[in-house]
Amino acid sequence: LDASGPLVRRASIPVERCVLSLRAGGVPVQGSWWAGTYVCNAVFYEEVGYVQGSGVRVGFVHVPLLDSQDAQGLPLSVLVTAVQRVIGTSLAQCS
Repeated sequence: LDASGPLVRRASIPVERCVLSLRAGGVPVQGSWWAGTYVCNAVFYEEVGYVQGSGVRVGFVHVPLLDSQDAQGLPLSVLVTAVQRVIGTSLAQCS
């Protein structure tokens, strides 16, 4: 993505802790070190580069479709819980 930049840029939120928190809350989750191959990867790579050295924590979460949009989707309440848990877990690491 950036010939002068690093090959890999990593999340600075506690990914493993977030996954454990989501599972504890009953949210089906799969941890990954990969944001994807196209737009998601580009957004994450640039996001990490943009905040580098600022102390801002960065992560990327793929959110599935709602169950009303897709048979394999999740209810809105589960998605809200997931986002709240990721934010809470990430902020807990900062304090």
